[in-house]
Amino acid sequence: MPAARDGAVQRLTKAEIFVTIEGYRGPLIAIYDQPGGIAPAWRGDTALYAVPPSGIVRIALAEPARGTRVFLVESGVAYRPVAIFGTCDEEPLVATADLPQACWLDFEVGGTGIPDHIVAVVTSALSLDADYYRTTFVYDSVVLGGNGGKARKRQGRVRHSRPRS
Repeated sequence: MPAARDGAVQRLTKAEIFVTIEGYRGPLIAIYDQPGGIAPAWRGDTALYAVPPSGIVRIALAEPARGTRVFLVESGVAYRPVAIFGTCDEEPLVATADLPQACWLDFEVGGTGIPDHIVAVVTSALSLDADYYRTTFVYDSVVLGGNGGKARKRQGRVRHSRPRS
């Protein structure tokens, strides 16, 4: 495989795991092929990335092929998998206390010069609307180079789970 930026070695990636700090809520923006970006820790063909408090992960490697599986875990005593739903507008999150969940930002952009990236909102049913707005603001500012003017409010709904009898 060819070398990526800053000497990182590009490998065939079957999965990516992003690890957030315990209790993190907000944007998860992974921007690929970045000068000064980080190289992953490898576990076989799986790339592991620590998500900084900003939620922005600048990665030295090129974006992996479409279909690469993406996982999100919350660090702590034991790594806790975070449920990832579809888009934040189309797939309602389940209102279950303040458990971490994530949804993909479905945000259409056009033009050239936009780096390859993925964007998710790490949230809970209790803070989804605020986390969504914050993520769109950061996305516009960091990835699109704007001033946050394309930030938007979420249009979806939260599905409330029914108590078990």
